[in-house]
Amino acid sequence: MNYKKIPYWILSGIITILIIIIVGIILSLITFGKFNYLFWLILPSILFEELFETCCYTFSNSQIANLIFALGFWFVIGSLVGLIVLEIKNKY
Repeated sequence: MNYKKIPYWILSGIITILIIIIVGIILSLITFGKFNYLFWLILPSILFEELFETCCYTFSNSQIANLIFALGFWFVIGSLVGLIVLEIKNKY
């Protein structure tokens, strides 16, 4: 597959999600389970709960919606980092 055809920000978002998940699994294995491999869900889950708890209580308790929100959250973070890196790379 030719990765040069994929926009840099999309590739960056996907790589960020994969790195966060792999780091979680490695830390869980190294600490023999004392470090939860789902640590990357904490921040987006809190944000998701607070955003939807008052208006859509049933939706805010949905685990599938929460997981999709968390993956989207980290994709957006990775994409923004990719855009910033690309902008810095083009300047210098």
